[in-house]
Amino acid sequence: MLYFDRKVVLLFISVLVGFICFNLIFPPQTDDIVFHIETLVYPDRSFLQPYFETNGKFGEQVLKYFAARYINEPWLDVLNSLVSTLFVFCVFLFVFARFPKDKLDYLSFALFCTMILSVNFAGTFLWVAGNLNYIWGLGLILLFLIPYRFFWSDRSWGEPKGWVFCLYPLFFVLAILAGWSSENIGATLCLLSMLSLIIARYKKLKLPSWYYVGILGFWCGWMILFFSPGSAIRGEGLNVVKDLPFLEKNFITVGEFFRASFWDQLMRINQTLNAGCRKSFGFFLLVLIWFFLWKKGFERKKILIYGIFSSIVLIVAYFLLKQSFAIALYVVTFVLIAELIKISKHYVLFLCLFVIWVFIVLTLVQFHGQVGLRARLGEGLILATMIILMFQEAYRASQKLQTFLTKTVWVALCGAVMVNLVNWGYYAYQWKLVNLEIEEQKKQGNMHIVIDKKRFYSFLDKDFGEMGEDSTDLTNQRYAQYFGVESFSVK
Repeated sequence: MLYFDRKVVLLFISVLVGFICFNLIFPPQTDDIVFHIETLVYPDRSFLQPYFETNGKFGEQVLKYFAARYINEPWLDVLNSLVSTLFVFCVFLFVFARFPKDKLDYLSFALFCTMILSVNFAGTFLWVAGNLNYIWGLGLILLFLIPYRFFWSDRSWGEPKGWVFCLYPLFFVLAILAGWSSENIGATLCLLSMLSLIIARYKKLKLPSWYYVGILGFWCGWMILFFSPGSAIRGEGLNVVKDLPFLEKNFITVGEFFRASFWDQLMRINQTLNAGCRKSFGFFLLVLIWFFLWKKGFERKKILIYGIFSSIVLIVAYFLLKQSFAIALYVVTFVLIAELIKISKHYVLFLCLFVIWVFIVLTLVQFHGQVGLRARLGEGLILATMIILMFQEAYRASQKLQTFLTKTVWVALCGAVMVNLVNWGYYAYQWKLVNLEIEEQKKQGNMHIVIDKKRFYSFLDKDFGEMGEDSTDLTNQRYAQYFGVESFSVK
């Protein structure tokens, strides 16, 4: 079932080496440094202390108790690179229920790598805090889901026999850790797991015992996260200004949402939908439009005319509506998918994925513009999956399209790699200059360091925060401790 050969091994090594190179280049930033200093200031902090004080996610516990101690150690870069590589392969395995086995699979893998390099790559994969919270966390979720993926694809993972029963406790622990790793993805999977039980009962399908064990463990893990005192404290900390109106609060509790008026609830939902309308969604909708025109059977000339016109209209609508009425773009997406279903019933999969995507977006209704791109990794994976499925169908259509798409993917991948290498290589070089400048000022007796903010410039999205002008800010204070000076600020 799991096709595996030397090419897959070489691909794994290539991706791993690429991640190692990027991680070794990328310097520790913001939370990495803050948490590193805290491990020195509070050396006796317990593993679960963040759970009760700052953040309930399992990845956060590992980060603050373990990984933050070693942010300057090369072996941590190698470890995070290994986890990132496993994550990428787990995504492919989950989507296709196999490892890459032919040219199209390898092209699809390359396209996926291009997309992750193009959307918040550093904040999610290279930043230690981002990697521990999201790649480690969602990686655990993917590992947990793979048996379910195989079960629903061909019922191949049925009731185990013999010694496999000994793995049940390990699977239960994995399920707990997976549920403990993500608030919004976890909430979505809790709902989907219950829906799967209802579908199985309706179809009179006998489920293996491990199926229930996993769902029970995942629910337990998600409730551990949901009821975390640290997460509640962190959420309340987002409301810097107290007594704000409901629609202006940066964070609301579930109780506050249900106590609000129906109109306020609708407005909050609209805010949440607007926040989900990111560039990745705009790109997905652009691809969907061209795919739809192609599937409708228009001539090449008409596809070009309609496609260019539709793309211009979409781009204008995207910038006009995304901050106020993004639901209009979601309705367009739904209509396009509904039209595709008229062509072929197998596009029902697109509808299911899109509905799941919308639900994940809505699970962030508690926040108001306070969610970084890294926290939307799950949403991005769903959009990427649909793009890859459209790519594969177009590739199989004709030899001319195969040649064009093959060249496009490889050029895009090489371009994305080079852009990231140049950007983060330059960023690392500037970071080295900052260290040298601070050491030089310390030798001259200056212990109050002010660094030009241009030293931290990046033309790619960082999404890992940055230092500020206020030297009394906690992050700047931790930077001062990290560099061994009295104060630190950026202006």
